[in-house]
This record gives sequence, structure tokens and C-alpha cells, in this order.
Amino acid sequence: MNRRALVSLLGVVAALSACVPGPVTPPGAAWVATRIARMATTTSTTNHVGALTTNDWFVTVEVFTPALGSSTGTLKFFPRSGPGNSALGSPQLLTPSVPIGFAGPLGEHIVAVGAGPAVEFFRETNGTWGSAGTFSIAADSQLITVSDRWMVVRLLPTSPGTEGTVTVYSLDTSGPTVVPTLAATLGPDPAWPLSLREGFGTPSIALDGDLLMVGAQGQFNPTPGGARLFRATGGVWSAVQSLGAEPGGPNSFARAIAVDDGPTVDRYAVSPPGPNPAPTPVDIYADSGSGFVLEQSVNRVASEPDSTDGLLFGSTLALDGDLLAVAGRGSLLASSEPGHADVAVGSVQLFRRSGGAWSREAEVNTFPVPPPTGVRNMNPFRLQVSGDHVAVTVFITPDPPPGCLFPCFVFGFEAWSLDRTN
Repeated sequence: MNRRALVSLLGVVAALSACVPGPVTPPGAAWVATRIARMATTTSTTNHVGALTTNDWFVTVEVFTPALGSSTGTLKFFPRSGPGNSALGSPQLLTPSVPIGFAGPLGEHIVAVGAGPAVEFFRETNGTWGSAGTFSIAADSQLITVSDRWMVVRLLPTSPGTEGTVTVYSLDTSGPTVVPTLAATLGPDPAWPLSLREGFGTPSIALDGDLLMVGAQGQFNPTPGGARLFRATGGVWSAVQSLGAEPGGPNSFARAIAVDDGPTVDRYAVSPPGPNPAPTPVDIYADSGSGFVLEQSVNRVASEPDSTDGLLFGSTLALDGDLLAVAGRGSLLASSEPGHADVAVGSVQLFRRSGGAWSREAEVNTFPVPPPTGVRNMNPFRLQVSGDHVAVTVFITPDPPPGCLFPCFVFGFEAWSLDRTN
């Protein structure tokens, strides 16, 4: 995750003010939350970086950092069982041979990790996970998203005047190792101003099936944000639609995007579609074969207490079939540490499409009550959806260590699994 994304999240966190948390789940749908916690002591810190789910597995990376010494990362594959496959069993543990980075595990049934020029793949065979080979990417690139068929790498922003690009690789999974092959190099809309083309691929990219959406925000000069939608037909990628980049539009347009390549209807969701920081809805577009049109906008409930006044809503999205997961609203909760300042926390709201319309099915908290000691903020940072399962990467701002002066910045992560049981 790049520094601009972290700074953007901090802006949301800074807007928090006092309120009380709402109900975890309204009547009708039973959702449970399982926490893979961050742990911090005077001698070590354990973060859980990234979260990924399928209907059968939940995956995260445990990063152990001693007070003196180097960090070590361990992939943890939790098998699912119980009602709705909502219970997480004892994990299988694997040690990646490559650096992890902020993203943690990416993928679907093929899982990849990687930071810098190295990517490692993992796959399951008869219930057992193992390494499925490594692959080298350019040193100035970053692994950004993976599916069972494709891998997407973006060019990191370097200097003014250089347009951003994303590179798509097809994945051959027929043998014992995953073999990527260059499929396409995709760029921004040539009609966009250079200041926006420079930021193509930042901060958001979403992939599902043969649909890929790439966001763009100005990297070196403020400019209205944009996004470009691509589709692969017969293995050939081409641009389908450009969004945003309108004069006077919000610089943060497409700060969060999600796509779903459905069996009959394709969809994408985008936030914020309007000016920011004013509270804005999440727009959902659908294509039944004649092009994408606005299907519905989903909004926060203005009467519900929200310490962010809508700033957290839609800051991250995920979409699969008839389920849309959205970062929800904020609260300030009393810390479990006596005398500590209140802790800023955020929820996840789940929207279901039923009877041709989207409506909110549940709101699930992604924080313990009371919050843990030594923590200032806990907010959903990245979401991923598979069926009735949602993987949540929670971004944490812990108290800075003694002697850490401004602009000292420390952060952590933990993983949550949200699962419907009925």
C-alpha cells in the first residue's frame, strides 16, 4: 500500500469525533466476526498483514517483529467449517521466500505474495497448501492484485512527466508451478490531463474475472480523479469506459472501486462519485450486455451517529455477486487502558441486492469492545468479498513509542473475517 493511500486514510482518521457505536447486525441476517489480533509487548510486535477469503479458506500473513532484530513473515491458511463455513480452524503455516509488503496475500484459489521484484505463488492440493513457484517483476513495479487467471502489476510513480501503466499477466496453472505470461500493458485515457495520467494505477485497482478497473489520482499536481475500465475478450484486453476526470470534479474520485464479472450481469462500484469531503454515496453500475448504466446509489443513514460525518463511508469497497461490502461509520470508544484517550474505530456495512434493489443487510464492527490498550485508531482499510464471506484488513495507529517525536509515524494491521451464518 503506497504512502498516499496511508496519508489519505489518516485524513479520515483525523476527522473522528465522539459518538456511540450502533447495532452490530439488524434483525434478519446473522453475521459473525472473527478477529486475528495484532499483539504488542515491550519485546515484540505481531501484526496480521492483509486478509483474503474464499468459501473454504481464510488467509493472512503474520509478521513478527522483535524489539531488536528483523521481522519474519508466516502465511496462515485457516480452513473454514461450521454454519455457513464461518468458523476458522487451526491454520496451516508456510514461510514465504519473498518479502511480504503492505498488501499481504492476494488472489482467489491461487494466492500470491510479494514486495519489490519478487512474487511467490501458493496453491492448495487435496487440502494442503504449498509453494507453486516464484516470478520476478520489474524493480520499479508493485504486485497489486491477483485472480485465478490474471496477475496485475503497476508501475510505481517516480517523477513528473511519466505516465502510469499497469501490466497484466495471464496465469498458467496447469502444471505444478504457476507460470505468468505477459498479456497486456494498459495505460490511462489519452484524453486525460498529464497530471492525472501520471497517477494511473494509484490508489486503487480492482480485478474480477475478465474485468479490471484502474483508478487514477494526481501524483504531482492536484487534479480531478478518474478511473478506466478494461475487459478481456478472448484473452485480449481493451478499454471499455473512462470515468471521472471532469473539470471541477473531486480529486478523490475513485478513491475506492470494486468490480464483479458476473455470469449474466457485470457490475462495478465507485466512491466517491461526488465532491469530497462532503458525505457521498457509493454508485453501483450494471451491464447486462448493452453497456454500463447506473443501477443504484447506496448511502449512509444520515440519522445514525457517525463521528466521521460520512468521511469513512465508502473509503474502501468490495463486491461479489449480490453482496457489497463498504467501510461504514466511525465511533469513539473508551479504551481498555485507564486514562487513555478514546479510540477511533470504524465498522463495515454490508449491502445485499434482492428483488432488484440494494439495501443494507448488516453492520458489523471490526474492533473489540473495549478497544485494546496502546491503540489510537482501528479502521477498515481494505475489503475483499467471496460469497457470504468478507475479509477485512484493519489499519491500526498505535501509541507512538517513547521518544518518537513528530512526524513520527507508527502503524499496524490485523485481520478480520466477517461471515454470514444463515
